[in-house]
This record gives sequence, structure tokens and C-alpha cells, in this order.
Amino acid sequence: MAPLRLLTLALGLLACTARVLAITPAINSPAYTAADLDRIQQQAADLAMESFPRSVIAIVDRDGRELLLRRADGTGGITADERAIAVAKAGTAVFLSSNEQSFTPRTASFIIQQNFPPRIRNRPPGPLVGVGFSNLAYSDINYFREADGVTRIPGTRLRASPGGVPLYKNGRLFAGIGVTGDGTEAEFTTDPGYDRVLGSDPDEAAALAGQIGYAPHAKIHGSGVLLDGIRVPYVKTPVRRAKVAGL
Repeated sequence: MAPLRLLTLALGLLACTARVLAITPAINSPAYTAADLDRIQQQAADLAMESFPRSVIAIVDRDGRELLLRRADGTGGITADERAIAVAKAGTAVFLSSNEQSFTPRTASFIIQQNFPPRIRNRPPGPLVGVGFSNLAYSDINYFREADGVTRIPGTRLRASPGGVPLYKNGRLFAGIGVTGDGTEAEFTTDPGYDRVLGSDPDEAAALAGQIGYAPHAKIHGSGVLLDGIRVPYVKTPVRRAKVAGL
């Protein structure tokens, strides 16, 4: 199936029907360990500590279950909003991706705006303009859940702000990582601060640091997809490790 069709199917079905969100066991997920999750979180935390030590990091599996939730500096007091945003970014990345193609919240944001590409006047709407992300948090099809796979995490939904990337092991998708903490969560061109998320983003940088060692092959990045000759983004932030690990 073509990459665009996969992405359109994922987003379109999510917006249109509750049935597609019934949790299906991720039978094709590779085996991963607590050590994998700790390594991913620590890599993200080390980079976040350089600028936004209070960042919240979440990892969500292919079934939409929260596997990990921690603050970068190790302190507690994670608010419900912080949890919802971090979990939603991670969940969006893993939900939109597959073993054949990797997408991110940034990819989603690019194709749901009133103009495509965003902010270019006299251009038609994006392929999925009108997908009501904001409404999903209050519907019966909210599917991001606690580790038990049953208890819903309030306020979670698909998110289109940068800071989430999929995670792979041995070339197979198993989870997504989401980070919030830089103070900018703009999703739509009408949101305050949207211009600041068009380029490099600190949350996305931390998520990408966490992804080191668990990244998809470049050949399946969503940036390989062209719509009307326009390349959609996968990420726009350089991948780098923290200057000093274990800050």
C-alpha cells in the first residue's frame, strides 16, 4: 500500500469511526525489555536536561498503552495536561507508523491545515483538512490507556505538535516516544506560536535523542512521500546526543 494511502487511511478512519480504535494485539511487535525503555528515556532526558529539565517523557506501545512516564530531571509532580500531551505525541507517532513507513505528529500537522503547504496562500487545503483532532479527547474513541490496557488516560488524543517519533527494534515498530516541556504546543496555523514549530523544535530534539538506537531506516521515513510534488516532513530537527550523558 502506498505511503500516503497508509497515512490517509490511519487518520481518516480514526476521524470517522470508533470501530477502528478497538485495540488489536500487536502480534508483529518485536520483543523489548525494561532496559530498552530505560535507555530510550535516559537518552531523551539527558538532552532535555540541557534546556528544559522539567520536560515530561512518555513511551506508548502499539496497543496505545503507556509503558513509561517520567520527568527528565527525575522529579515528580507531573500534571494531567503534561501527561496527556506527552502520551498523545508518543501515541500519535506509533499509531501513524508501521513496519513499512514511519510518520510523526509533524507529518500529521502538515496535511491537516487550511492550506497545503501550511501558510502558503492561494493553495488548496491539506489532504486531511478538517480532521477533528481536538474533538477526539471528548469522545468514546479515546484509546491511549494506562499499562493495564483498560484505564483511559484523560485528555489524550492525536496530536499534531512536534515532539513524537516512532521506535523500532530490529526494523520492526514497537512503540513511540513523546516529549513535552518547551512550552510551545501549537498544532494549527491559527495557534499562537505556530511559526516557532515550523523548524527545529526542542521537544522533537529530545524525542529524537531517545530514538537513537531505535530509529527506523531512513528509507521508510515519511519524508519520502510526495504530495502534488511537495515533500511531507518526518522531522525538522537534527539528531544529536546530549553533550554530557547522565546530567
